[in-house]
Amino acid sequence: MISVFFILSSIGEVIVFKDFRHQYTRTVTEQFIDQIKKHSGQRIPPIIVLGNTTYVSVFKSGLYFVVVVTQQNVSPIFLLESVNKMSDIIKDYCGTLNVKSIRANLFLVHELLDETMDYGVFQCLTTADLRPLVHYEPVVVHDIKEEVGFSPDAIFDLGLNFLNQMQISSNAATKPISVGQAKQMEQRNEIFIDIIEKLNVTVESDGQVVHAEIQGVIRLKSFLHGAPELKIMLNRDLFVGALPQGSSSKNGIVLNECSFHKCVNKELFSKERVLHINPPVGESVIFKYILADKLKNPLPFRMNIDVLVEEELKQITITLKLKCNVPSGKRCSGITVTLPFPFDVGSALVTDKTQTVSQASKRLVQWQLPYMDGGNEKHAAIKVKPAGEWPDHAGKCLGPISILFECQSYTCSDLKITSLKLTEKRQNYLPYKWARSVTYGNNYVFRM
Repeated sequence: MISVFFILSSIGEVIVFKDFRHQYTRTVTEQFIDQIKKHSGQRIPPIIVLGNTTYVSVFKSGLYFVVVVTQQNVSPIFLLESVNKMSDIIKDYCGTLNVKSIRANLFLVHELLDETMDYGVFQCLTTADLRPLVHYEPVVVHDIKEEVGFSPDAIFDLGLNFLNQMQISSNAATKPISVGQAKQMEQRNEIFIDIIEKLNVTVESDGQVVHAEIQGVIRLKSFLHGAPELKIMLNRDLFVGALPQGSSSKNGIVLNECSFHKCVNKELFSKERVLHINPPVGESVIFKYILADKLKNPLPFRMNIDVLVEEELKQITITLKLKCNVPSGKRCSGITVTLPFPFDVGSALVTDKTQTVSQASKRLVQWQLPYMDGGNEKHAAIKVKPAGEWPDHAGKCLGPISILFECQSYTCSDLKITSLKLTEKRQNYLPYKWARSVTYGNNYVFRM
């Protein structure tokens, strides 16, 4: 089925190369690297056919996980799902996905590839089933900026009544699972639960929100001993599709769609809004949902935009006023505002020297802010001069402006974990339970 499996960095550096059928040499990676260069600044297609060779790839955390397939008729969806699951397994055993962690655990990654595939045929793609077969100990490499990063104050202990919340390091959930029975029992008995929401928002030039959608997941990372049962209680006013007739919860949370991990008891969710599951070892997504337009909490950002075209000075001045709408006491971080232009930019300056403006490419200018507290405003007047002659369309076709950010301990859906219970046959079973939530901009744009 699969001839070659390899892992590349975002710049095309080969980190792992595994040849299962000896049908290709290492030069097979060069064609894929050429495709990365051709799609510079853009995501390459997940399936690429070059002659008699098919490349199936998944891009995660700045890494390309790629399999090479010959002419055999193989389901592309099966291959994509298998490669995606393979990347999840590597993350479970290495703790985090980045170039440093893969390099530090090369022997472990090759052992995982040997156990998951036999002569290029997938045999086992579950973290729990692989544990007795894997013997190399992982080398822990902490990544400061994970795929979704959290600051230490975003991770809380889920006690019986959520009082006296304890805090732990943000690196705690990125540790690898232990291999070997002795090491498994030495590992701390704990579970991490993440509520992660991606925002897709479009705002017109007059400030009207024309589209707002949340793509959310509840994600587990389990280091639990034994086989406990987990019950996650969500908001009682949570509904799917529409509010039921005669419902007293007029301000309830109404999800447009949702889906469950195969181990979740759907009937219990329908009756009591409880996710009941025996948590699998390692990382897994147990609940996915989409909520469109009817958001319960305010959008994190509003922006006012003024454009002044000065033909005599051959420059355009764009004044931005950015307001953070999250509650006071909350903070958004890693804020990057990107301004596209229909012409090549010669220079970009900001009037306030305390602000940071950089050119991401010839036609992109970025305004960067390390963080903004809830209720605060930031202003920037960005002066842009075209490269070369003044274009006739200089003041036209500007935008849209996009913004990337991360907001911890805040969700626009107001979805919450109200309670969490773990039960196991053994007495005095007292695992540590941690929860956190984050919202970040996925496709958050302001039209000009």
